[in-house]
Amino acid sequence: MVLLTHLHRDRVLLAVWIALLLSVLPRPATAQGPVPVQVQAAVIKKVFGYDDELRRPLRLMIVHDGSSEEAADRIASAFAALEIEAQILHPEAAADSLEGVSSVYFLPGAATDELRVLCVEERILTTTGDVELTEEGRVALAVGLTDDGKPEIVIHLPRLEREGHELPARLLSLARVIR
Repeated sequence: MVLLTHLHRDRVLLAVWIALLLSVLPRPATAQGPVPVQVQAAVIKKVFGYDDELRRPLRLMIVHDGSSEEAADRIASAFAALEIEAQILHPEAAADSLEGVSSVYFLPGAATDELRVLCVEERILTTTGDVELTEEGRVALAVGLTDDGKPEIVIHLPRLEREGHELPARLLSLARVIR
């Protein structure tokens, strides 16, 4: 019998869990990017469980520009199915509504400089399904797919730290970390 290290076992379990979600969920239900919103929501909720700095109870804000309202509704429904209620706002309205917010989920075009600065000041975790936003350091965490179609968590570590959050090494080892 082969004994797996805790780290390897966690990595395998997370990969299997995400693969199962991807295999049973319909592909067209994306907020943006290639990952179904149900998978994005499930993975982000899982990450929330590792973040001791996250405000409780969880309060999620989904921010969209005017062109992505339907996508915002889909991602909000995916989070609601996981018992995480989300408020949907435009960037202008979101800036005045951050009190008590645990995390902001940005749709493309909605991650304004003003709102991103406020998230740092208020220690609010930023998330998205748009990996490019995380690669650029505009958002701390994204759920995307690798070039070969496998799901991945992408974490921009400097951004995560500026937002006042810390994730354990075992989760970081499962993610693509940008330093």
